[in-house]
Amino acid sequence: MKMLVSDLAEVVQSRYRFGQEPIASLIRVQIELSKIQERIINLSADISVLSSKISELVGEIPDSNIFPEGDIFPAKFDLPYSQLKDIALAHSPQLQVLQAEIELSKSDLFASKTELYPDFGFMFDTMGGMMRAMITFEIPAFFRKKEVKKIMESQEILLSSHSRFEAEKNRVLNLLKSFKDLSDSSFELWKLYKEVIIPQAELNFSAARANWEVGKVDFLTVIDSLTLLLSYKIEEKRYVSLNRKYNANIEKLLGLDEKEVINYEFNKER
Repeated sequence: MKMLVSDLAEVVQSRYRFGQEPIASLIRVQIELSKIQERIINLSADISVLSSKISELVGEIPDSNIFPEGDIFPAKFDLPYSQLKDIALAHSPQLQVLQAEIELSKSDLFASKTELYPDFGFMFDTMGGMMRAMITFEIPAFFRKKEVKKIMESQEILLSSHSRFEAEKNRVLNLLKSFKDLSDSSFELWKLYKEVIIPQAELNFSAARANWEVGKVDFLTVIDSLTLLLSYKIEEKRYVSLNRKYNANIEKLLGLDEKEVINYEFNKER
């Protein structure tokens, strides 16, 4: 964007030197350049702050991992929600933690039930050349009331674990559905800007500039078309950012990244 405006500024300066453009046009293009420079400075400051926050959370990481080379493009999960739902139910970290709690509660309940039975013992010895066998069992006083209460408590804990699991499952699946819809819509809007809106705006800017250079329109028309083009380019990048953010949330819910999701379905089909 900055190069586009800089190129236009050089043309204005050249035309001004030969008396073909008023000083007002030169001032206007310099103002636009200053606005772009201001935006670049603000964005650089925001990036620095975010980089520091990331370092606080996960430690120092290479800048290449934060600022990849080249353009960043959006991505679309081509799998339908039904398949993503199955992956989430199988791999979601949040659900796996609660599922482990359920299994632990089941084990505690089973252990509580086994304590209802008395402790049996077997003894063998010989006396006077005769083999003797004895069976013993121990029953603690008031054991029944105490152990039944413990079983009831274990059952309540198990039911509570199931309830938490179901609540978290509904939350995960609802978020997954929302982020999937948002990811798809942001991808389609990015595609619309990239393939339709921006090319049309570029043609409009080129036409305005050509007409201005031959004196058919004033410089304000060129600036308006340029401003519109730059705003569309900013919107396109915004949708890229939104798409990556929504996809990151999907990956968090699934417990798999984009490549792992693709490989998961490929291996499943095989």
